[in-house]
Amino acid sequence: MEIIGHRDYQQRHYGRGIPVSGRGGDVAVAMCIIAIMRDITSSIIDKNRSPEDKKIITKMDWYLLALWVGLLTIATALTATGFATLFAYFATLTFTISIWQKNGFIYRLLGIFVGVFWIIYNIVVESFMGMTLESALLLFVIIGFASYIKSNKKLNCQS
Repeated sequence: MEIIGHRDYQQRHYGRGIPVSGRGGDVAVAMCIIAIMRDITSSIIDKNRSPEDKKIITKMDWYLLALWVGLLTIATALTATGFATLFAYFATLTFTISIWQKNGFIYRLLGIFVGVFWIIYNIVVESFMGMTLESALLLFVIIGFASYIKSNKKLNCQS
């Protein structure tokens, strides 16, 4: 009779769909922690910006982009377990760049890539809930992108 350890039992019965350590979950956790710091910092800075600075990319924006890209890269280097787990990095990096720049078209276009990268990552770590959530989000991003293009065509036709 073989005795199954608690961790082995969990891996066999509950591990599917949950990104656990050793299957690439560490990368996603690191990306989420850095993304939270990025979002809090951006929120504080945006509240204190002058209206003119909200429409342009300032030196502070460049410094912050370099900081976040550096932190994302270092965290990924320390936590990645293989090429496939790098898709969490690609997704977070792409989203960081998309929210940094000021062009609405590029922001929405990069959102499609973010969704695709997260779906690939969730397939790799066998996260059914992640695949489901990101698929739904990707659908809405595509709808938003199409709506943005359609509304801009109407604006261009009227002028």
